[in-house]
Amino acid sequence: MGDEGLRSAVVERLRAHLQRVRVADGGTRVYKEECCITFDTPRSKTGLLVDLNSFLAFSERAAAWQHAKTGNAVFLRIREVEKEKERKKGAEGEDGEDGEEMDKEPPSKKPTLLAIGMEGGFNPEKEVQYEARYSVVLLPDKLELPYPNNDLPEIIRMSVESVIAAEGAERKQQVSAWVAEKKRIAKSALSLVQLDNGVKVPSLPALWQCAKCEKKENLWMNLSDGTILCGRKLWDGTGGNGHALTHYEETKFPLAVKLGTITPDLETADVYSYEEDDTVEDPLLAKHLAHFGIDFSALTKTEQTTAERELDQNLSFDWNRMQEQGKALQPLFGRGLTGLANLGNSCYLAAVMQVLFSTPHFSNSFYDRVSLEQAFAKAPSDPTTDFATQIVKLAHGLLSGEYSHPVNEPGGAGEAAGSSTGKEKEKEKEQEKELYQAGIPPRMFKSVIGKGHVEFSTSRQQDALEFYQYLLEQIQKLPPPPAAAAAALQEGSRGGAAGAEAGVDGGRGGGGEGVSAWRSVEYVVEDRIECGASQQVKYTQRPDNVWSLPIPLDAATNKDQVAAFEVLKKERESRGEKMANEEVVRPRVPLSACIDRFAAQETIPGFFSTAINGHTTALKTTRFASFPDVLVVQMRKYVLESGTWVPRKLDVFLDVPDRLDLSHLRGKGLQPGEQVLPEDANQAEAAAPPPSSGPAVLQADEVVVASLESMGFPRVRCEKAAVLTGNAGVEEAANWIFEHMDDADIDDPLPPPGAPSAAPAPAAVDEVALGTLMSFGFSDTAARNALTATGGDVERAADWILNNPAEAEAPPAAAAAAAAAPTPMDVQPSGDAAAAAPVDLTSKVSDGPGTYELFAFVSHMGANTQCGHYVAHIRKGPEGKWVLFNDAKVAISEDPPKDMGYLYFFRRCSAPVEPSS
Repeated sequence: MGDEGLRSAVVERLRAHLQRVRVADGGTRVYKEECCITFDTPRSKTGLLVDLNSFLAFSERAAAWQHAKTGNAVFLRIREVEKEKERKKGAEGEDGEDGEEMDKEPPSKKPTLLAIGMEGGFNPEKEVQYEARYSVVLLPDKLELPYPNNDLPEIIRMSVESVIAAEGAERKQQVSAWVAEKKRIAKSALSLVQLDNGVKVPSLPALWQCAKCEKKENLWMNLSDGTILCGRKLWDGTGGNGHALTHYEETKFPLAVKLGTITPDLETADVYSYEEDDTVEDPLLAKHLAHFGIDFSALTKTEQTTAERELDQNLSFDWNRMQEQGKALQPLFGRGLTGLANLGNSCYLAAVMQVLFSTPHFSNSFYDRVSLEQAFAKAPSDPTTDFATQIVKLAHGLLSGEYSHPVNEPGGAGEAAGSSTGKEKEKEKEQEKELYQAGIPPRMFKSVIGKGHVEFSTSRQQDALEFYQYLLEQIQKLPPPPAAAAAALQEGSRGGAAGAEAGVDGGRGGGGEGVSAWRSVEYVVEDRIECGASQQVKYTQRPDNVWSLPIPLDAATNKDQVAAFEVLKKERESRGEKMANEEVVRPRVPLSACIDRFAAQETIPGFFSTAINGHTTALKTTRFASFPDVLVVQMRKYVLESGTWVPRKLDVFLDVPDRLDLSHLRGKGLQPGEQVLPEDANQAEAAAPPPSSGPAVLQADEVVVASLESMGFPRVRCEKAAVLTGNAGVEEAANWIFEHMDDADIDDPLPPPGAPSAAPAPAAVDEVALGTLMSFGFSDTAARNALTATGGDVERAADWILNNPAEAEAPPAAAAAAAAAPTPMDVQPSGDAAAAAPVDLTSKVSDGPGTYELFAFVSHMGANTQCGHYVAHIRKGPEGKWVLFNDAKVAISEDPPKDMGYLYFFRRCSAPVEPSS
């Protein structure tokens, strides 16, 4: 059969599937840039196949899975191939000198924008031109016809054209990784009152000076009265004397402009709103400047903007140090060595996911025990919106090594600096060419995990710790494993790392596997409160997944050098000189000092003691009731300034050992001879369950309440914050108060302990939830009882059945009574009833020796967690070599900056280690 006959045969085969072919309209989501289950793209070897029914994109192997699952057979293959580079022609049409290929792009420049992955930022990607090639594919036989092709049925041609014309659903408006949020218009800009006080600002910058000191730089002019004053002292100690801020506090004039940043392009000028405590945009800046005689068209830039100053600091210290500037880092490729392309402010996600997937618990759960084909088979019709599918996709993308291959990328640090030009620079590029990888873009994972979240759904920079904890919450929500495997899985999760590896996993897309993953980092905290008047005690337990440590600067081992540096800095500043970054002396604090500060007794003033029925002081100590397989440690580098609540980053180095022994921090519970704090009479009465046996009522932790009251908050707000944050701690409760300060009912008291709940129990069990539980293998009776006990929550209902097998199969009345008791991992009452008969939470988590070794850390460069950049360093391989994961770049780390970490990750080890303190 000739080519024409073959084409005719294929067309006839296609006609049998025309009823399934659709044409995309303006409201159709068309995926054509990335496979929904792998990270293949149109630039992959076999391109992408777009299903002309669902408009989902697939790799060639995944398209076969889609056909088997849905019967959809007609696909559009999209392949993008690189265009040949244009050669620079001479006068007579010959190639340029030496016949070399000449790129059309201009020489790279030094970064001028606090950004990664965009022009003006760090390492902007070299633009490569591609051309698309199309063909229509019929599965499962892979019959293929090139497109355009007039022999194709009209409906197929229309469908193909609709796909080609559509903008890929994967494309989202992105901002660069280090670019701060777009400046908003100042609240007071349009209604700003300017005084007619006769002030005219000199046109010569040399005549500008702070009205209250001798500062002649970092000067800000108040736009209400024209007063020129110096800026505040910055987080690194540079800046002014804060006279501009003081002026605002005295006058409440809200807007100021940094004089040295005014140019004919007013959009680049630094305008600050003191009432909003942020950099803002003033659309009437030209008018406001003219009021005080300033002709902006005649001015030139003489000072850095706030963003440029931060960029300069990061360029000169944080960035260079964390990326080991000056060292030729060897790129790495292979399994577990795949980078993540930066989507714009996605480095926090990249750093956290690289570390977690380097642990056996996460890799076993989402890679080793679930294939992509299995995950896709259990996925909904649109896997791009399914978290369970996308986390498995990400795991396979990172761990398989399939996408970890080199891509030629000239440059490096030397190119970014722009130190040479012309032909010499071109030769340097060739000589210094390094091999890197493009990395895989986690766009679908980021989209699905951030959906509905006020912060993670945006392109703004985020706190890596907050993302880590939010990720664990989402993993816990995954459907539980089938009943047959659940018991073994639960038993395995209690046995430490070995148990986790030996346990039976199940569920869809990592649902059951997720149990061993999130439990690997969960542990139980024991809080002991001792009444200062009676010496009676109360013990409570609470779950946690991060060990947050304070940084006591007074414990620095180089205090003398720091003090000498501060003296020198003041002398330099008095002469108008700046300290070079290499001259800065930062406090160096041992991790052991941070641990000692955590372990020390805390005095709680104003504690209400039931022993004396009055207020007194109490002593609080916190210990580990269990030790997790993986211990995540957060260093509290970001603190609130006392009295102002302005966040500040501690500029400090940390001496972190490779091994830790925390055995001495294990809690021992109630000891012989200790007397438990008695129950208050009213609390005891309230604790007695009414005939309806409603759920136990959470009581506010008096320790949390007393601490909040000492900050000046009303007791009603303190109690409400403690209860509604589950007695998680003072910091969490304080944050709740700040977030709900404007609530209309903020000062409404909580209902008394004995009061009936305002939310009645559901009258009937949701049939969909019932069917879901029964599909896991649970009986109708157990499923109904569990849903009644947990208010219809499927995940908690499954856990309730596993923890209450007898009550689950009991008649509904008996099960309802059993449901009144909280499940072990639920929030526990922290009152005296909990002390008298505490529920042991340790049975729900992994436990083992408290000896650990450091295997990873996440570092942050920037003034605060809402800007800047994250990188991860991870020990890899049998030799334990440190590897730098900087977005898409993966390389051996010759000198890992362990003293600059924000999050440290320790794994349990069996060998003895030196005590940490």
